[in-house]
Amino acid sequence: MKTVKIIPFFVLALGLFSSQIADAQRVVVRVNPRPRPVYVAPRPVIYVAPRPVYVAPRRVYVTPRRVYVAPRPVYVVPRRVYVVG
Repeated sequence: MKTVKIIPFFVLALGLFSSQIADAQRVVVRVNPRPRPVYVAPRPVIYVAPRPVYVAPRRVYVTPRRVYVAPRPVYVVPRRVYVVG
């Protein structure tokens, strides 16, 4: 009688276990993922100058390995700044 009561639980446990194995086989692990483009916003620049300094944003590719990234160019925009005071 005890064996008859245990069988439904055993079948349920087996079904849950096999579904987990099927889900695990469905997951695809990419060994060498493609680099994805990431937008990097310009950092806030603190300066003491009569004209504004603009740091240009650029696309950086994030890769799974360490890559040398060259420093971003800094453009100085010639514009008059009037200080009232």
